[in-house]
Amino acid sequence: MITNFGLRISHSAIRIPQSAILLLMSNQLVLRVDGGTRIGTGHVIRCLTLADYWAEGKGTALFLMAESTAALDGRIGAKGWNRMQLTVSPGSREDALETAQQAKAAGVDLIVADGYSFGTEWQETIIASGSKLLLFDDFGHAKRYVAHLVLNQNLHAQEDLYRDRAAWTILLLGNRYLLLGQQFLAWTTWRRTYPLVGKKVLVTFGGSDPQNITSFVVRAFEHVQEADYELRIVVGGSNTRALEVENLAGRCCQSCRVLRDVKDMATHMAWADWAVMGAVHLKKICSWTHFLLRDCCENWAISKIVQSQLLPWL
Repeated sequence: MITNFGLRISHSAIRIPQSAILLLMSNQLVLRVDGGTRIGTGHVIRCLTLADYWAEGKGTALFLMAESTAALDGRIGAKGWNRMQLTVSPGSREDALETAQQAKAAGVDLIVADGYSFGTEWQETIIASGSKLLLFDDFGHAKRYVAHLVLNQNLHAQEDLYRDRAAWTILLLGNRYLLLGQQFLAWTTWRRTYPLVGKKVLVTFGGSDPQNITSFVVRAFEHVQEADYELRIVVGGSNTRALEVENLAGRCCQSCRVLRDVKDMATHMAWADWAVMGAVHLKKICSWTHFLLRDCCENWAISKIVQSQLLPWL
């Protein structure tokens, strides 16, 4: 699996450019990533998915983290990966130097970084250390890119985001490079049947939901008088307001289940007729169920969705 990087398109394995494969010929990974109640957990989950595919090729992974949660640490440990705590400011030059040093100490020459704090100077420091660098990116956050590989698996990914890049930087852009979690592969032959009126609703806003949008959406269902809807509310393991969500769910007249830190999201997506969720889930959900899209990075109220779209549809 190392040669095709575990990347999937429409649930089928694809191959990446030969020049990129040569850079990725390593059995060991160092993954520099952070997650928490403030910044969310998606970057860590994405790196865990990559590590799962790396393990198929008998590879090993070391997670270097300056910020984490007990739930994330539990997931990393359950996979058998090592984790090291960094006492540096994320994205700083000291961060890059420490990352490079730990990689060399572990005998690893391939570093994977996922996060919006890893800008130009951080990348330059890693490259100067002699390590190979794969950088996950979502929207072109850095002024200039010097990583050997930049992977943006989003639908909106385009080369214009990376006009200012080093001559050696290879771009892997678009959902053809989607890093799909292994749990979804078991559903490759499954086909959804759509009811005339969808009554099963999935609500989830990631691992931590720092804006507490889950509670807002659950409150909206108090205004839905029909009791024959079913709600599954998935609360991430790093969400500090899980008890609040459970209390709110108890006030709804619909059948509500609150599930914490689930490991089988594919099953719940297949169950749902509708989904209300953060944009981070778009790549997974778009071919599985109807969805309401909420980009938690944008500064506009979810009430516009709930009041003008969710309730009329229901």
